[in-house]
Amino acid sequence: MTKDDLNKILTQYEEKSPLYTSFSFKVEKILRKLCKNFSIHQIVSRIKTKESLAQKVIKKNKYEKLDDITDILALRIITYFEDDISKIEELLNKEFKIDRENSTDKRNIEIDKFGYRSVHYILQLNDYKKELSEYAEYKDIKFEIQIRSILQHSWAEIEHDLGYKSFTEIPQKAKRTFYRVAALLEQADIEFTKLKKEIQDFENSISKNLKSKEKFIEINESTIIAFVKRNQLLREIENDIKKALKLTENPKFDSAYLSANNFSSQLKNLKIFDLTQLEENLINYKQEITTRQIDYLQSLNENFNNSKIKISLIQGAPILWLINYLESK
Repeated sequence: MTKDDLNKILTQYEEKSPLYTSFSFKVEKILRKLCKNFSIHQIVSRIKTKESLAQKVIKKNKYEKLDDITDILALRIITYFEDDISKIEELLNKEFKIDRENSTDKRNIEIDKFGYRSVHYILQLNDYKKELSEYAEYKDIKFEIQIRSILQHSWAEIEHDLGYKSFTEIPQKAKRTFYRVAALLEQADIEFTKLKKEIQDFENSISKNLKSKEKFIEINESTIIAFVKRNQLLREIENDIKKALKLTENPKFDSAYLSANNFSSQLKNLKIFDLTQLEENLINYKQEITTRQIDYLQSLNENFNNSKIKISLIQGAPILWLINYLESK
């Protein structure tokens, strides 16, 4: 590669850099929407710097133009659980066009290869999105998405910090430790996925038993969490408040909120010991607690001179409203 060839690519980079930056925001927005139902630790993006691009072009010595380089824009999705990776892959396959030839799946690495597993996709907008005016200027841009679990990400970060790029470079004395740590992290990924499924099964059983009303479901911290996550009546009350106050954000789950309010203890003080009792009370007093909360939040807004203070709802808040209402009686 001549110096003129390099300068040509770098000039193209300077011209298109703002386009890559604006596109990164678009893609991040798409990914956050796609991943809203998954346990996502982080979605981040980066644009390759001019210096980094120059090093790559010189090292590879095969690029003729900027569009030949597929990772100028790169994004990373970090999941909490390893089994979510394949589910996100399916969504990406529907939302984007995948360059299979240049994509890699490092989950299939050989046992003696250094490094941890992750999925690297080279993507571009699908044919449908290319026709939309808001994406027209990005239709030819390819970009990279990497998907890995949080444990895989931790390993990759430590690997990078250690500075060893291949297994053969590791000192002989350290190789046994490497194998042991890699196995522990892989097993931890498996166990966390199993733990998630066991919790989901527990929450499903709570919902099923509550619906059938055949079993006494004692109120404690774990059953309250399951109730807050899955109960349709709570969602109805929360949505009534959301509509009345014209809020745009959906209520979010927050375990710290549940822990801080200690619903289990407060409900037992009101002689509510069973989830069926809790649900019956919510049904009986739904109108009262909803009206009361709407009036309270509207008056709060008025007291702040209609400054439209930021109001956000948390899943399970109607339980606190019920507790306050019953105590006031």
